[in-house]
Amino acid sequence: AGPGADPTRVAGQVITGVGFIGGGAILQAGGTIMGLTSAAVIWTAAGIGLFVGSGYPLLALVITITVVTMLIALRIAEERLLRRFVGRSS
Repeated sequence: AGPGADPTRVAGQVITGVGFIGGGAILQAGGTIMGLTSAAVIWTAAGIGLFVGSGYPLLALVITITVVTMLIALRIAEERLLRRFVGRSS
């Protein structure tokens, strides 16, 4: 990129392109939607990459640790809720 390059345009194109890829990760089958978490993680990874590319690697590391921690915690919570309520009708 030259001296007149606009980093906001690069970020906008990354977000657009990755959003398209993330949209492809979302599947609908038989009334069930799958892949939302995968699409969100793809988009988040692109955002983290933008932080690194913009010169904020420490912030990117903090965000990465936060996102991974949240994903693990939500996975555990989901498994517990499914174990607890599976088979119960409302």
